[in-house]
Amino acid sequence: MKMKRITVLGIVGTAALLAALCFLPRAVDQSRWYTNFELSANGFDTEVMKEIQRSSGLILPDGARGVRFAYKPPIDPAFLAVIEIPIPGRDSLLRQIEHMNGRPIPSIGGLDGKMSWWKPAEGEVIIDRASSDGRTLRAVLTRNGEKLLLFLDYST
Repeated sequence: MKMKRITVLGIVGTAALLAALCFLPRAVDQSRWYTNFELSANGFDTEVMKEIQRSSGLILPDGARGVRFAYKPPIDPAFLAVIEIPIPGRDSLLRQIEHMNGRPIPSIGGLDGKMSWWKPAEGEVIIDRASSDGRTLRAVLTRNGEKLLLFLDYST
C-alpha cells in the first residue's frame, strides 16, 4: 500500500515539475515588468512594443521602431517611450492622436524629469495631446530632421 502511494506521489511530483519547467521561461520573461528598467533601441522587442500599444491604446504603424523606453513598475505602472515612426504611417497615427481629448498635462508618473533623453520639445512639434480616463497618456509627435518621433508618457 505504501509503495503505491509513493509511486502516485512520484508521478504527481514529476508532472508538477514538468509543468513548472514549461512555465518558467514565461515567468522569467515577465519578471522585468516587476522592476524599474530602461531600454535603448537595441533592447526593444515585440513584447515591449505590444505592451506600449496595449497600454496606450494606439496602433503603431508597421515599421515603427523603438528608440528609448523607461518603465516604473506596479503598483501604479508608468512608462516613457520614444518611437521612430515611418513617414507613411504618419497620417494614421496623427488621426489617432487627434482623437485624444485633452491639452498636454504634466507627467504624473514622475519619469519625464528623470530621463535625459525625454525631450519632445527639441524637434518640431506636430501634435501634442493628452487623455485621462483612469490612465494618463500624453502623446507628442515631432519631426526631428528627416525622422518622425513619437514621445509617449503613460501612467495609471
